[in-house]
Amino acid sequence: MAYPGGNGWPEQPQQPDQRQTPQHGYLPQYAQDPQQQYQGYQQQGFQQFPQQAYQGFSPEPPKKGKKGLWIGLGALVVVIAVGATLFFVLRDGEDPRPEPTPPPAAASASNPPPTSRGGDAPEDNKVPSKTLGWQGIVSRQDKTAYDLPPTGWETKPGYVTGNTEREFKMVIREAMRYKLGACPDISGSHRGMVGFATADQIPVENAARGAVRLWIQSATGKADVPLPEIKQIPIAGGTIQALSSSASFTPSEGEGCRAPTVKVTSAAFKIGEQTVCFVMVLDQGTPDALSEADAQTILASLRPQQ
Repeated sequence: MAYPGGNGWPEQPQQPDQRQTPQHGYLPQYAQDPQQQYQGYQQQGFQQFPQQAYQGFSPEPPKKGKKGLWIGLGALVVVIAVGATLFFVLRDGEDPRPEPTPPPAAASASNPPPTSRGGDAPEDNKVPSKTLGWQGIVSRQDKTAYDLPPTGWETKPGYVTGNTEREFKMVIREAMRYKLGACPDISGSHRGMVGFATADQIPVENAARGAVRLWIQSATGKADVPLPEIKQIPIAGGTIQALSSSASFTPSEGEGCRAPTVKVTSAAFKIGEQTVCFVMVLDQGTPDALSEADAQTILASLRPQQ
């Protein structure tokens, strides 16, 4: 499978980060605008749109008889709507139950969005790496850096992808994609991605387990996905113990150069009061898949970055 998480991902131009650069220092909660939401033109495939203060992972209530579409946007559209903070709430070890959110604004193929570019958006997401020979990447919103192998990655900032139309909604932002164009006959194909899901201030354990489960639910459309186990992993040179979960699923498309399975892994930890939730979605079982050793090195390289 060329698209970690589901049906084809149409290739879209990379958009810069549309946010204001956060102030230095750790904040107890990141700036969020509950009045902003997205719309786009209908297109079969994953949802891909430029970075904005879009809130993490949270499905809306089930809609019978309607299959969600993954929408591709080439630019930003801001819609004034009744907003809500989108994140998981898990209590007392219960299964994750998403808080309901307002439905997204309608869009049509005949009304594509206008282009927009934030003049104050940061153009560079590079920092010195901690892994010899690798490249350092930073998410300014999450105040977190990590390292990626020196080649094979699309690392421009501001890329967001996810599903906001199906029953189970999830968005990964500041996504870095691996082996873009892995399947030459499929536009936008790649072998994996890493990025962040907004987790606000929820418990670290809930974020680690909920992010993995929800991405698989969103990708497959199946509700009966078990909560994954969690384990501690050292990050930031061993100075922080993050919680990590992982699980694999079989994508609906298995022909051609698509991978037979996809592995979803999370790492969650606290920076001050804020929960940081890092997510990796990686193809498995293909000759050009990212190695497990490299995936573990990426996780271990996670670190706070002001």
